[in-house]
Parts: sequence; structure tokens; C-alpha cells
Amino acid sequence: MLVSTHREALPLFNRDVRLMLFSQALIGFTIFGGIYTVLLNLYLLRLGYGPQLIGQINAAGALSFALLSIPAGMLADRWGARRCMILGLLLAALGFGLLPLGEFIQNQTPWIMGSYALGVLGNTFYIICSIPYLTLICPPQLRNHVFSTQVAIWPLAGFAGSLCGGFLPGFFSALLELPDTHPAPYRYPLLLASAILLV
Repeated sequence: MLVSTHREALPLFNRDVRLMLFSQALIGFTIFGGIYTVLLNLYLLRLGYGPQLIGQINAAGALSFALLSIPAGMLADRWGARRCMILGLLLAALGFGLLPLGEFIQNQTPWIMGSYALGVLGNTFYIICSIPYLTLICPPQLRNHVFSTQVAIWPLAGFAGSLCGGFLPGFFSALLELPDTHPAPYRYPLLLASAILLV
């Protein structure tokens, strides 16, 4: 069957494809362009970190992604893409959820770098496995439509998450009756973004 328009294709997406696209929207909304992306550096500034250390923390995440992409693909070959994606979501939620708790630890920097690297490792597993998994669960005649929808979902969800991330510190600041210079109004949105990954 030849599907000519994207509007005709959308109702033909099977349950697995829809769930996969939903999970990608959650990732875009929370950690891959959304809430976490907007607020992490602002949170680190509230903890007293300077630009140099914030750059190192972000660089540790990028390096983690680069170094672990090939091993993640090899593990996906052994364990299967779906299983590795689930593992990735759990690791991302754990790592990104543990990061804001580093505020309460005496030796903050290694905790923050390590938990950020763990979260990025989870994100790596998920991203590396998502395209092969979508290929497996999607009929060939719908692949162009599914992949174009996937590519559109991440930035749209990231856009929504960024907007939301911009409002959350003010909300938590008012709720907790703390100034926006305090770390707590940034900590709670980061924890919330991590918890959303477990949906």
C-alpha cells in the first residue's frame, strides 16, 4: 500500500510506533533540548560554579556521549535495541535525578560530573537504539513518515520543555518563598524532569 500524504499515514502508525514517538517526545521535553537543557547551567550557577567548571561538566557529558556510542551499539546488538532503550531511559532518569542531590554532598563536583555522565550514558543508549528499533517496528511503506515525525517531535517537544523550563523556577520560587538566586527553585524542576522519564 502506498501512502501518499503524511496525514493519511498518521492513523496507520501501530501501537509500538506511537509509544516510541511518545517516549521521544518525553525525552525532548525533559532532557534533550527541554527543561534540563535550560535549567542545568542556571542551577550550577546558583551552586556557585563558575563558567569554567560548568563548561567542564558539560564537556564531560559530551565526551561521555562520544566515547560510549560505539559500546552502546555493540551492547544493543547483543541485548536487543528495545531492552537497551529501556535501560537507557532508566539510567538517564537515575543519573539526571541524582545530579541535583549533589548539592547536599560535601564533595559536589565529582558527584555532579559522575551523575551527569551517567545520565548522558542513558541518553546515549536510548538515542543509539531508537533508529534501529523504529526500523524494526515500522512497516517499510510508513518509514519516511515515521522518521520525519520523529525528527519533528524532538525539537517541538524541546521547544515546549524550554518554555516550561523558563517558567518553573519562578513557580517554585513563589511556592517555596525563596529568591530565584537560591538553588532550590532550579533543583526541583531538574528532579521533575528526571521523574517524567519514568512515565
